Amino acid sequence: MEAEQNLEAKRSTLGVVENRSFGGAQSGGSALQSTPIQCQGHSARRHSGFTLIETLVALVIFGIISVAISFSLSTALKTQEVNNRRQEELGTVRSIFASLTRDIQAASVSANNMSGIFMSGSAGGSAGKN
Repeated sequence: MEAEQNLEAKRSTLGVVENRSFGGAQSGGSALQSTPIQCQGHSARRHSGFTLIETLVALVIFGIISVAISFSLSTALKTQEVNNRRQEELGTVRSIFASLTRDIQAASVSANNMSGIFMSGSAGGSAGKN
């Protein structure tokens, strides 16, 4: 019984099919015939793993995705550098405008000269008298 199971397992892995005919006139009983099964263009062994073409296609797809991701990251880093430089420039411009605004707000027309000479500080000081 166990030997028959082993033989049947070997036949199934080798692609062998049993053709049984019961009550045949020639054999007077049951006849057991084994014929191998041939797949179209394939051997009868089991396929395990990937073919070379499948592996190459997977590598190409992986390469394309990797290039796209690296390009995206490179572009994002360049954009961040440009934005940081702009922020520094804007900070400098803001500080200059703040200084000019304070100076203009602190300037006043001299009380002795109404022609429009601006002086920093108070109008009653001794430094600006003509």
